Amino acid sequence: MRTLLLVAVAAGFAASGCVERRLRIESDPPGAEVVVDFLSVGKTPVEIPFTHYGTRRVELRMDGRETFRQDVPVRPPWYEWFPFELASEFLVPWTIRDQRTVSFALEPASCDEAALRKRAEEARQFQWKH
Repeated sequence: MRTLLLVAVAAGFAASGCVERRLRIESDPPGAEVVVDFLSVGKTPVEIPFTHYGTRRVELRMDGRETFRQDVPVRPPWYEWFPFELASEFLVPWTIRDQRTVSFALEPASCDEAALRKRAEEARQFQWKH
């Protein structure tokens, strides 16, 4: 009888919910390459799972736009604070979804025409020496 009770309690914990954490990154215009914590994760809009809260280093790259970098804080909700996290992770019988969305506007790339002309002239004057 005791073994059956232990098995039932273990099955209850195994069947309990969990917390599903996702970070969605959007950009204006869409289609920018996204790098999170120095790993490429796709093009905007992109949604990635995460396990731990904290600050994420987000970088967006797109042709014709300035590269965008920002540290994005992802703070835990109240139910992820100790001791509430024990209940949200192990005792709640459904899945809790923590969906975060961050959006960024990408600025057009600036072009210093004078510097560009100077580099072009230097390139024309450069000759390979064999």
